[in-house]
Amino acid sequence: MDTSDIGTSTSGRGRGRRGAASQAISETPSNVALGPRDTLVGTLSVDGDVRIEGTVQGDVSATGEVSVQTGGNAHARIDARDIVIAGEMEGTATARDLVVLADTATFSGELRASRLRVDEGATVNATIAMTGTGDAPPARRFEEHDSEATVDVTGSPMETGSEEGAYAEVSAGGEPET
Repeated sequence: MDTSDIGTSTSGRGRGRRGAASQAISETPSNVALGPRDTLVGTLSVDGDVRIEGTVQGDVSATGEVSVQTGGNAHARIDARDIVIAGEMEGTATARDLVVLADTATFSGELRASRLRVDEGATVNATIAMTGTGDAPPARRFEEHDSEATVDVTGSPMETGSEEGAYAEVSAGGEPET
């Protein structure tokens, strides 16, 4: 469903003297939720956030966050600022900033993001492309004395000899920062 198909409000409160509908302009972003028994087949474009607890087949575009909740299922192309997947998704996920694959997530397809977080327990079978952000600091180069640092891709704490429970982040260049 494309939100442009909904049209202008014609409620009595929005009518002028001659009964013509005046267009209501919203300054706040929308929050769209598809419940567990809801199914969307087609295209959804939202100025705001989308929460998917049901099933989506098609394209979802949002200016804010799109989240596929536990129990949610998306066979879709999703384009948003941030994408959080806790349910099942197959398709293409393109985030301008962050993609989070929660511990209950199952993802297959293509993933593009500036930042990526994969929690332990997530199932991922994807082609991943990391894009840099303009305001992110450059990745620290590894020196020879840094060779004992490791990156655990499951999201478990690393043993680096420094802080207990420290995590590593992988930059778009694929080099771990500690």
